[in-house]
Amino acid sequence: MSDLAWFADRHDETKRLVAERYAKRNLPRVLPEHFRQSPPDGAVLHVPASGGGVDLDDVELCWRFMRSGHKTSTNFVIGWPTGRTLCPVPPERRAWHAGDKGNGRIGIDLCSPGPIVEIGSQWYRQGTEKRAGVRGAWIHWLGKWHMQAPCSGPDGAPITGADAIRWPSKPYPFRQQCWHLITPHQIQALVQLLRRLDAVWPMDPARIVRHSDLSKGRSDPGPCVPLGAVRRALRGDTAVDAALSMAVDAWPASGDAWRDVLVKSWETDRE
Repeated sequence: MSDLAWFADRHDETKRLVAERYAKRNLPRVLPEHFRQSPPDGAVLHVPASGGGVDLDDVELCWRFMRSGHKTSTNFVIGWPTGRTLCPVPPERRAWHAGDKGNGRIGIDLCSPGPIVEIGSQWYRQGTEKRAGVRGAWIHWLGKWHMQAPCSGPDGAPITGADAIRWPSKPYPFRQQCWHLITPHQIQALVQLLRRLDAVWPMDPARIVRHSDLSKGRSDPGPCVPLGAVRRALRGDTAVDAALSMAVDAWPASGDAWRDVLVKSWETDRE
């Protein structure tokens, strides 16, 4: 199967899964997909934001990106924890992400709540200064504060400490911030997706960036995406592939080893 045919197959599969899931609701209409002015030459990596919700359900996330009137969208969604790749907007069309800075780049979202906070023995999505509607375990809507539900996966299982990595927060390095772990399956799927895209539209690895690299105040996708290793793997560095492959079969039992890979990659990316 050619890469273009693979992209089309992923888009058809995404539409089928969304239609099956929401058959008893008003089915979403795909957003107007704007033609690109020029071929894509890079990608922007995100973790999705939903105003305090938890983004671990790839089909639900695609439904939100495909709803009529929704002001954000993306080209690809990489599911947690398996790395299943879905395609809300075909890559030959422009998705709405990262504002004007996203033009010319493919949008890729890796399912994750992003920053999370531990309260008692449970984990909740963490708010930021710009997302004042989420503070700890509380979310603000309809003029009132309400307790939000703890983070859980699509199967309802709660997120545990094995799913988190601790890292000094961006504005206050002496404070610890927790991020939900991207899995090795997702990283492998990301590398394979970028290679397929590069085969059709050659990409400069330097044009593969994090949302936080483009927009001040953004923190996604955080320290759990080893950007330097992903860039090197795009050109077929087998040593990097071996590093990205570690712990896949044993995950999450080998979580500590995977954390070491992430921390070293994040330190390298910041140099």
